[in-house]
Amino acid sequence: KIDYLFAKEPVFYNPLFKTPKLVELLEDVTFLASLDGKAWLHLYTKENELKYITIKDSQIIPFYYEDNKTLKMVIRYYMLDKDSKKIQVEIWTLEGVNTIQIEKEKIVNQSFESHYIEKELFNDAVVDTKQKNFGFIPFIELRNNRTSDSDLVNIQSLLDCYNDISNGLIDNVNKFQDMLIKLKGFMGDEESINEAMKLLRRHKAVGIPDGADVEYINVEIPVEARKLLFDLLENNIYKLGRGVNPDKLGEGNLTNVVIKSRYSGLDMKANQVEKGLKLFYEKLVECMSSFYNRSTDSDITFNRSMIFNNSELIADCKNSIGIISHETIVKNHP
Repeated sequence: KIDYLFAKEPVFYNPLFKTPKLVELLEDVTFLASLDGKAWLHLYTKENELKYITIKDSQIIPFYYEDNKTLKMVIRYYMLDKDSKKIQVEIWTLEGVNTIQIEKEKIVNQSFESHYIEKELFNDAVVDTKQKNFGFIPFIELRNNRTSDSDLVNIQSLLDCYNDISNGLIDNVNKFQDMLIKLKGFMGDEESINEAMKLLRRHKAVGIPDGADVEYINVEIPVEARKLLFDLLENNIYKLGRGVNPDKLGEGNLTNVVIKSRYSGLDMKANQVEKGLKLFYEKLVECMSSFYNRSTDSDITFNRSMIFNNSELIADCKNSIGIISHETIVKNHP
């Protein structure tokens, strides 16, 4: 899904960003949202510049106003020190941030500060500092879809099953790659078995007691049943996960209409996160504009990366000569 949305760079208009970093940011938050259902961006300042980090939804408790869109407060909590199991809790409001550190279920430190400190510089030296607030809660939410479901919600059990069968098959192959040897009529103690195996390896022969026998046994691994189950699981993973199976893209009459139909599931899944990305980007630009006191455009256009049958496109262009303008034909020629 991320490759589909970002393989071709999106078109956006915002001079406050460097394009590669912005695309990388959008990819990162989309990846987190795809796995967790939601992802968050936390804005902060460093050397009077606005910076950001991506945060997993598991660290965030959001509180909204009645519109269920505008943030009223955000609680962020995370492990500060794994050894001591010290937890940091940050309560962000419009008035500032209340920081609480908890160790062994007791508060060990607590402070209230502004959102950031603005430094006044003269000849690269700090001459004054000011406590400042953003005027907004410095967290931006990206929802993977309207219900904030993970892309794995329908396929996690199928993926686990696929991996279990795959690991089981590898384990069987490793265990039974050599044939078993049945020794009939031999003493069952370890010493006599070891002596028989030593003679087999050294002389390719072994003395057989009366009524005894030696037989090689081939162990058959049920590959066909597993292969059938693999195919069934793979089809369901792509179907329920709304992906495009590259191995089956070329089956049958590969017209552009057929190709688009095979992308339909991925297309619908991308549509859902694209709506969220546009709102996310709009909010990000709004925050940037507020901090730098500059007005910028928040429009963004995604250029989805889809495979096409170029021969069909060329034929369409040839058939359009004399019907539409030469300029339009050249523009659409692959």
